[in-house]
Amino acid sequence: MHSTVKDLADFADRAAALEQRAIALGASVQLSLPLLPATPSTSVDHVIELALTFQRFGARDEYVQARELVAGLLRPHRERDPLEFANALGVLAAALAEADRPDEAVARLQECRTLLAPYAAPEISTERLTADSDALDGLALYARALLDLGGPLGVLGRPEEAISTRQQALAAYERCAAASLDFEPNVAVTSSRLADMLLDQPGGAEEALSAADRAVGILTARADFPPYREAVLPDLSYAHWLRTRALTRLDHLADAVAAGRQALTFLRVAAVSSAPHAWTLVTALELTSDLLADAQEHDEAQALAVEALEAADRTAEPFLQLLALWVHSRRLLDNSTAVAAWQDTRVIELLSAYSTLVENAPDPWLEELAMQLMRLSEHLADAPRIADAASAAALALTPYRRLVAADPDWTPAFCHALGVYADLCLRIGEEDQALAVAEHYLAVASSYSETSAVHARAQETLATCLARVGRVQEAEHAARACVDLWAALAVRDRPPTSSK
Repeated sequence: MHSTVKDLADFADRAAALEQRAIALGASVQLSLPLLPATPSTSVDHVIELALTFQRFGARDEYVQARELVAGLLRPHRERDPLEFANALGVLAAALAEADRPDEAVARLQECRTLLAPYAAPEISTERLTADSDALDGLALYARALLDLGGPLGVLGRPEEAISTRQQALAAYERCAAASLDFEPNVAVTSSRLADMLLDQPGGAEEALSAADRAVGILTARADFPPYREAVLPDLSYAHWLRTRALTRLDHLADAVAAGRQALTFLRVAAVSSAPHAWTLVTALELTSDLLADAQEHDEAQALAVEALEAADRTAEPFLQLLALWVHSRRLLDNSTAVAAWQDTRVIELLSAYSTLVENAPDPWLEELAMQLMRLSEHLADAPRIADAASAAALALTPYRRLVAADPDWTPAFCHALGVYADLCLRIGEEDQALAVAEHYLAVASSYSETSAVHARAQETLATCLARVGRVQEAEHAARACVDLWAALAVRDRPPTSSK
């Protein structure tokens, strides 16, 4: 198949438009670009240069357009030079995935897989792969396409297909490694990425641990040779981190703690020069701190929490800073048995941290966050630090509201928190605030059920608050309503009597 004059004219127009956009973007740094070449062969090189320019500027849409144009220019020659076209498709797919266009990324990678399938034919021997560099390069590109395909398939909610493609990628890279040891790191990286995906699946921890162990073994062996150590360090640190996660899922606490410590040893080095590993370092510090707390190693757990705060601040990423703040708050709360001896500054620090968390917490954190705040409120009340306990209970209301909005079954827990907060307000002399909370408590309880223990307790709290502000008749009315509710519940729940 050959390009028509119309095709080439269209490609030239598109390339010229991209060139003008690149010149405009580069004007601030006096970027100089060559004129658009006339021949299609050099047009590919030119558009690739344009693509790299857009990538440097962070112009995502233009970068995708340039990569689409490169693939379009090479498509007519795919039978003559399938590897170059397949590589162009792979780079385009990566750009599409980065641009949050997973459907299109999957389509390009599936085309790439089909194009390269002959290179993965089982009858191609290891001897041939060793002797024929084109055959080996084709199989390696096929493996890479399968590996990359797993990402957008996972994003699209197709985990079984994603895992299957990564398993196929691993098998293909194993064939490459049998022909050339240069592909051993690819086997390790693919094992890690397979482990990462398996950890998201129910019951996948055992297989994930096996894959992570394999990656660690391969990369550790290469790291023993100084020329390779720096190159494999980021992947080795990530493999250790995956192993920690797998052991945690399998409830192997002592092994998970040891793996976490080992992962951190490598991640601290890798994070210095790698932004993705800086992210992983913070999450690894969080998990290992939690593991150490479970193992009653509280001093080390606290030290890692402080380190997580420092590492997150270096990234300047709001989510990581929030995550680190949360693990730090949990470690402070771990020592709540000595809360009576806490200094005011420590209580202020903890309440300030939780205030930031409740304002910004993602949905998966809400349940644990609400329960932690109620536990903190209870410990502070026992200290007794009643005003601080009231502050903690008030903070707990925010995550509970969000939980109820998503699932009404959280209403009884929310009502309990309202009742605790109202009682604490009374204990610090804030009767008007207590009454306002009690009225809201009753409204929420009534909307949940007209006849329930939740409703009865809400009436009891309201009666107490009304009495405290001197509204005696209303208090008596609320108290009678409470008694009537408990009586109705007793009748409803009374076991049936047997008739003779």
